[in-house]
Amino acid sequence: MTGQLYIETSDNITHYLYPNYRQPRFLLPTNSTVAMKGLKFYLRLSQRAKFFVSHLTAFNQKKYFCIKPDVKQFIGISDEEAANCVIAFGTSGPYQKHTILRFNQYLNPQSISKIATTPKASLLLKNEIRILQILATFNTINKQVPIIIEQRGNHKFYAFTQSVGIGNNISPLRDFNKAIPFIRSLHNESYAEISLSESQIFNILNQRYLYLAPLLSSDWKYRYNNCLMRIDQYKNQKSIFSIAHRDFAPWNMILQNSNLFVFDWEFAEIQYPPLYDLFHFLLMPKAVKNKIKQKDIKKVLKIATDNRINFKPNIAKPTIQLFLYLLDICSFYLYSNEGFGQEDIIVNQYAALLDNHEKWF
Repeated sequence: MTGQLYIETSDNITHYLYPNYRQPRFLLPTNSTVAMKGLKFYLRLSQRAKFFVSHLTAFNQKKYFCIKPDVKQFIGISDEEAANCVIAFGTSGPYQKHTILRFNQYLNPQSISKIATTPKASLLLKNEIRILQILATFNTINKQVPIIIEQRGNHKFYAFTQSVGIGNNISPLRDFNKAIPFIRSLHNESYAEISLSESQIFNILNQRYLYLAPLLSSDWKYRYNNCLMRIDQYKNQKSIFSIAHRDFAPWNMILQNSNLFVFDWEFAEIQYPPLYDLFHFLLMPKAVKNKIKQKDIKKVLKIATDNRINFKPNIAKPTIQLFLYLLDICSFYLYSNEGFGQEDIIVNQYAALLDNHEKWF
């Protein structure tokens, strides 16, 4: 699928695959200055070092390429601009998206185009556009999210171009005090008081179960059904819901001028628990390293309880919101993989927390 964007060439050489052509993650310009800036934009220092080692071992396998003419025409860039673009390839699968980072005349990042080559990936991009259009109306955070520049589509691709943020990487511990004001502002700008049964998250969780039930193992089907029965106990209670980013993690934000700049909103939804993004910010960095422990939940719930006063009154208890968050993440992973992924490390860790919810609910 990545080959839809470039062709091998021996004449008009502008790019090479990195770290190697067998398992490429990037299409980098032969201009080393731009290539290094592109890698710095996408990768943390430790990741850049790892990729560089892999690149060195494949030094004799280097081949050269250029961006396809129809791709350049589609996103509206000249040959000169294309020569200084960095392409990052997304994870293979039905939701695969690629990004094209463009640089200005001073060789600084100027904009980024997201390209979807599958129907499901196109739906994600369209959802991101919908959310960014809403966020553009929020005076408190509209300068902390990307601005849509243009969108376009044809029979091969769907894409949109957005502004980029330039800043420093985020640490969950060091920059936690920056995350809370953003989450609070997002909540205050988008909240609605409705019953749980009227909310988007309630409907999504139930719809996913109907789809996944025939695909799940007996253990997971039993677990999911029990979780829904627990949630049903609260379905008539009115509470406050708001927009959630749903992947509010350090890899989707930077620190720009002392404020968060948050990007990658394709998974965002309206009418979600206000503390959802807070839980994700605290738990997901541990989950991807397979380091979540039961004792972490008490710490997370204490943080959520301490910060509950920063939100509108009548938000649901943190325990209820955490329960919804854990089930939403698990069911999303399972749904995205057509029922597979039941042994995924994140799904396993979150499932264990759900199974032991009586200890913290």
